[in-house]
Amino acid sequence: MHGSGNPNSGKAVIIKDEPLLVLRRSVVQGSFSYSLAAVEELLFINEFIGKRDSSIPELERDVHQIEYTFACRMVSMYEARSGDRSDAH
Repeated sequence: MHGSGNPNSGKAVIIKDEPLLVLRRSVVQGSFSYSLAAVEELLFINEFIGKRDSSIPELERDVHQIEYTFACRMVSMYEARSGDRSDAH
């Protein structure tokens, strides 16, 4: 989370037949990202300001990140699978 800028991210909360369905992907520094599907309402906004919120503010003083968490729904009985060609991520 070094550098400046404002990297926003979105998160999904998907509920299908009571279980919570999310696709969690590993990204840098042990954090995770979530895929979105059929976004409905905005549930939460979380703002991280490095110089205020970081446990290591000297390294993250210029970081300003906003995360959006949405309620989502499945639009059909989609089954996730790998594509024909994998990307680098």
